Amino acid sequence: DVSNVNLPIVSALEQQQAAEIAMMRALSTSPALRDGDIGSFRVQAHAIIRSDLKGAQIFVQDASGNILLDTGADVGNGLSETIPKSSELQSANPTISGLAAGKTFAESAYFVPVPVLASGPVPYRLIARMPVKRLADLIDSQNLDPGYFASIVDRDGILLARSAESEKHYGKKLAGVAASQGRDFFTWSGENPQGVLVYGVIRRGPIY
Repeated sequence: DVSNVNLPIVSALEQQQAAEIAMMRALSTSPALRDGDIGSFRVQAHAIIRSDLKGAQIFVQDASGNILLDTGADVGNGLSETIPKSSELQSANPTISGLAAGKTFAESAYFVPVPVLASGPVPYRLIARMPVKRLADLIDSQNLDPGYFASIVDRDGILLARSAESEKHYGKKLAGVAASQGRDFFTWSGENPQGVLVYGVIRRGPIY
């Protein structure tokens, strides 16, 4: 049943992104971050990247939008120009951004911003820059039957990763998604990014 083929991938994606959010939420409770001890927090952030968020880059942004920490450069302003702008620093809800396209697939990413909650005004926003290759690796780990294609898109239908030729097709609009009209589950037939005629089943995850 083709309608069930993508269920394991949807489940794995939700688990991976829920874990990313959970790690960032846990990191946001660091006493070092709340005390403004960015040096000590840098050590903690690097430890999380090595153990649980491999390939990630973590930023600390203050309420004025200044980058206080970039684990990729260990100084401010490393890749800060790619961070999604947000005026929702007071929000308690972590989010997952759409595609932030780099010059290559390896440089492209999505972001997980998490507010640092405090008794008073929120002093910082903690942001993880996650390489989209993590999503391609997730699809590969599902051992999809060779007769099927699988793609992961953002909320705008922009291709983040797929089971074949992610590097060639990422950033393109996936045909059929725009016709969803906000539905969480629907079917579509047409050409996939490789020009192959397919019957597609599209499911929206609750995080997106």
